[in-house]
Amino acid sequence: MSSPGYWLELIQILTRKEISVRYKSSVLGYFWSVANPLMFGLIYYVVFKETMRVPVANYPLFLLCGLFAWQWMTAVIGNATTVFLANSVIIRKMSFPRGALPVSQVLMEGGHFLCALPVIVLLMLIMGQTPSLAWVWGVPLMWFLQALFLTGIAWTVASLTPFVRDLERFISLGLMALFYASPILYTPQMLPQRWQWVLHANPLAPFILAWRDLLMNGHLSGQSVAILFTLSFFSLLIGGGILHCLSPRLAEIL
Repeated sequence: MSSPGYWLELIQILTRKEISVRYKSSVLGYFWSVANPLMFGLIYYVVFKETMRVPVANYPLFLLCGLFAWQWMTAVIGNATTVFLANSVIIRKMSFPRGALPVSQVLMEGGHFLCALPVIVLLMLIMGQTPSLAWVWGVPLMWFLQALFLTGIAWTVASLTPFVRDLERFISLGLMALFYASPILYTPQMLPQRWQWVLHANPLAPFILAWRDLLMNGHLSGQSVAILFTLSFFSLLIGGGILHCLSPRLAEIL
């Protein structure tokens, strides 16, 4: 039951189910996957670029590169807080690898992220730029590393929430704080020296910076890849350990 083939088939089925439920009777399915970051991008552009005159070149592109990556992260973390609760019936009645449920959320939201990339391409063309050839290998590599990182985070959040129901609200507040602690609206150089530690302590920041460097500049350094790989490894290690310890008790607590 725990063979790789079984895992892959189960994850595929669950991901299709999540997509089907999400867009059932929805006429503008694809549009909704990019509408939220686009709307926030427009608001932030007006506030920070037009009103506060943030000194960042190509600010619309700068914003969207960060917002699309952020949207994938927060959507997965938010969905993970309820994924076991929402599937409590099948968890109580069936025996299957519980970890497949959070993974389906990672893949579904990761698909939304890929669907949003054409918007960035279109914006680049409008601004007289073209995507770099580095996208060909950089985007799949970055996507894979972020998917691994988010899988570990999702396992952790999904496993703990049924036992600590208030965790969902704490996570919601924490994500609000993390948004402003992440280099989405500003560059790291714009942050005062005394606050630089915030970026260094934020595990989401390296992914946002790497995505922006790749999409805008066609550059992905070996150092960035090493940092992201390390974050993904420890995220999977910790998340997998927590899931392994708490998974046997899920059926009784739900």
